[in-house]
Amino acid sequence: MSMLGRLFAACSLIGLVLMAASVACPECLAALGLDFADFSEQLNSLAQASERGRELDEQMNGIVARRTGQEHLTRELIAGRRTLAETMARLRTLLEADTQFWGGLRRFQQAGSDDERLGRYAIAWARFVLENDNCGEQAVALGARLEQELQDQLADHAAAAQQAHQ
Repeated sequence: MSMLGRLFAACSLIGLVLMAASVACPECLAALGLDFADFSEQLNSLAQASERGRELDEQMNGIVARRTGQEHLTRELIAGRRTLAETMARLRTLLEADTQFWGGLRRFQQAGSDDERLGRYAIAWARFVLENDNCGEQAVALGARLEQELQDQLADHAAAAQQAHQ
């Protein structure tokens, strides 16, 4: 008998012994961790965990994409290639589907409107990026410039709203 044939015979014998033991003494196999009574439940649980893993991967990919886009927009704002208003518009588009972001922004950023909240968030994020790059003085100067842009933008919106009511 060849080596492969002997291996197959040995595996078959072990399988038969385990099957006989599961019929004769199922609690013995359970004590050894070889209980297959709930095998289908375990397969279902594994399939559910696998699906949940795919869902979490998709969520993580979305988070990474938004964070990358936000980083790019912030770097453009810092470099002066975008105004605060342009950055806010792009951020709004980038983050529109992220309900957790908007809920957190409304909860933690005190302001009169979502526009003002988003503007303050963009300013804080730009300052954070610069401070993280060890550019503290530039962060303070940029923060002041962007705060003035935000105030001008809010004043323009208030004037336009007042004019619309007249």
